Amino acid sequence: MEDLELLEPVFGVASGKVEGRESSAFLPLAFRLRARDARTLDFVVSDFHDNTWEATRSIQQLEDLRDEVGIGGAWSEFVSYIGAAFSSGNVTLVLGGPASALAGRGATSGRIVALKAKGMPRVSIGLVRATDASDRMADVAVDACSSWRSLLKSLANEKAEAARCRMELEAEKVDSVIISPDDLSHDLSQLKTSMLEEKLDEMNPGGKKKKANSKELAMASQSSSGTNQATGGEVERTKAKTKRKVAPISSRSKRKGAKLEDDD
Repeated sequence: MEDLELLEPVFGVASGKVEGRESSAFLPLAFRLRARDARTLDFVVSDFHDNTWEATRSIQQLEDLRDEVGIGGAWSEFVSYIGAAFSSGNVTLVLGGPASALAGRGATSGRIVALKAKGMPRVSIGLVRATDASDRMADVAVDACSSWRSLLKSLANEKAEAARCRMELEAEKVDSVIISPDDLSHDLSQLKTSMLEEKLDEMNPGGKKKKANSKELAMASQSSSGTNQATGGEVERTKAKTKRKVAPISSRSKRKGAKLEDDD
């Protein structure tokens, strides 16, 4: 059997109703539902004036309530359903007996009814008048203040965490637009590779285009360098041959069938 530690304290406002009457004038009713310990559920509802009602339920009594409500599944699901029903805002204090129409001051019995949503099972817990009403009202007030302070602290922590996450996100955005030396070197390498691929395509226009690998790019680079060197050497040799073949002016003047003297 599981305990009631899964149930968080629930605070809320209940509407009042006298059983068998269409309307009744009630002061605002505040309630608190919590686990007194791991085996006991504690409930208090009060208008902090004339009506203060209470109830306690053991694990065995809650098992009987579970059968009445008709909630199957695991025990944790039933405990969660109780918390959800009393957190829904659909909570009513129903008073009975010889109650007057004015705030049910003469009521001798009461029950608290909670509905999670329309069409869902109702949770109804019988109540008795609190014998130590002042102490019970004080407990509810103190617990409500403590719960409120805890909630404010939790919200402050969440805001601080959200602010920290936003700062980290902004820092990541700034880092993403800064180009590191490694990134710049990588980009230049990609540009050089692209230029060599285009050069290979120009050298082999009739061949099937394909992405050159690193070996082909290296060979293309060496070939380009060798071609430039060979071209330079060939030009120098051609100049030398031309220079050696140049004949003297007198030899160039002798041509077959030509006369060098005048007819006179």
